[in-house]
Amino acid sequence: FQEEKVKLIAEIGGNHEGNFDYALELLDLAIQSKVDSIKFQIYSGNTLVNERVDFKRKEHFDRFTFSNEQYKKLAEICHDQKIDFNASIWNNNQLDAFDQYLSFYKVGSGDLTAFPLIEHLCSKGKPIVLSTGLSNLDEIKETIEFICNCNPIYKKKDMLCVMQCTSAYPTPDDEINLNVIKTLKSNFEYTIGFSCHSTNPLAIDYSIALGARVIEFHFTDTRE
Repeated sequence: FQEEKVKLIAEIGGNHEGNFDYALELLDLAIQSKVDSIKFQIYSGNTLVNERVDFKRKEHFDRFTFSNEQYKKLAEICHDQKIDFNASIWNNNQLDAFDQYLSFYKVGSGDLTAFPLIEHLCSKGKPIVLSTGLSNLDEIKETIEFICNCNPIYKKKDMLCVMQCTSAYPTPDDEINLNVIKTLKSNFEYTIGFSCHSTNPLAIDYSIALGARVIEFHFTDTRE
């Protein structure tokens, strides 16, 4: 991650709602937008939810998933178009299956303290983006220390990006908390970024003015 350049990540995530043709349409729109990276979310219901505890929630996640072959097609389209493909991945098996397509790893806010998964990521030695929604400063420091202990390569400041994030969808203006970017910059020598869940486009502009150099934002063609 480079301090002199802002990296833009278009997060399609699950906005395709499990419709692969729609995912292809969103991917084409994102490619046309000239962002640096296009991101999806790769998971399955049974790797996120214990079906004995909440079967309906498992079914919900399953409706938003594709096969590995379909995700790989999305990745190959990105590579053919010379644009970076990325994905949040919640389990080691799929992480290994898609590792060849990923130039960096994204750890979502919900996984900031998922140390077994993070340890697996660290063993591969690629740059890591950490979102910090739901976390306090001590938890962020603990995770960064854990990452550096797993693999000393992450002591290099260009190997890790710490993202200000508010885990509300969408985030009200009075909860975006962009001043946290200054707090992160004063506590860490790493690249600082902003994971935006706001519908206010000024949030991204202001985050860059405050020093954010990796920007992730949700990408869709409709808010319906």
